[in-house]
Amino acid sequence: MEEITAFTSSLSRVSRRNYRYIVQSFLRDIGKDLSSLEKKDVDLWISKKNISRRTMKTYLYVLSRFFRYIERDDLSKHCRERAKEIRASNPIPRVDDDLLRRVEELKGRVLGMGGERSAVIALLLSTGMRLSEVLSLKPRDIDLKRRTIRVMGKGGKERIVYMTSWCADIVGNYIKNMKNDDKIFKISARTVQRWVKELLGVSPHGIRHAFAVMYLARGGNIRALQKILGHSKLSTTEVYLDIARSLVEEDFRRTMEHS
Repeated sequence: MEEITAFTSSLSRVSRRNYRYIVQSFLRDIGKDLSSLEKKDVDLWISKKNISRRTMKTYLYVLSRFFRYIERDDLSKHCRERAKEIRASNPIPRVDDDLLRRVEELKGRVLGMGGERSAVIALLLSTGMRLSEVLSLKPRDIDLKRRTIRVMGKGGKERIVYMTSWCADIVGNYIKNMKNDDKIFKISARTVQRWVKELLGVSPHGIRHAFAVMYLARGGNIRALQKILGHSKLSTTEVYLDIARSLVEEDFRRTMEHS
């Protein structure tokens, strides 16, 4: 593409190669022409990259320079703002598209497992809790009638999260013979990570990201999600918004334009 060649022409050989790779990867993955690119395209692309925060910032700054070069100042500014968010420890979450599409199927598989593995994965999928929070639960924290869970989160902050009916059924079955002060799960985080990787192909925290995106894509309120996830700042939760909006649009295009 002529724009990329012109953009990188004044750079050193190594920088030219790296910049070209980043911009070409972005344009290839998004599959749009330059004039139709939107801010949400940047957010969705970055969210799918399994890269470090430092690398993510580099990608965003390179894209910002490229967009400024082709006079797309709106996108250039957006990339710089995203890079600043990462510096403020608000990384753009990586969300697994395949997991989002297969949630209903996976629920059936979890229901069929039974036992400890079924209960812990159901809680991760249904509540958006952190793995450490799930593993610290006791029966006294769970109200099966109201389908709520009292969680002690980061910084010793208590909050309430909510279970779906299918999750409450699994958990209720599992804890029915336990005492109130028993620890529900007597397994290590590493064991759960292995189970989740085998079943879903992601990490437990990847499930949390997927939960947040699905919640918003289905019309959930951003402030309610902030409370559910236990985020102290709304800006931490807001990083999921553009990803959720993009998924809603993709679903609409796929459903309505190919029907």
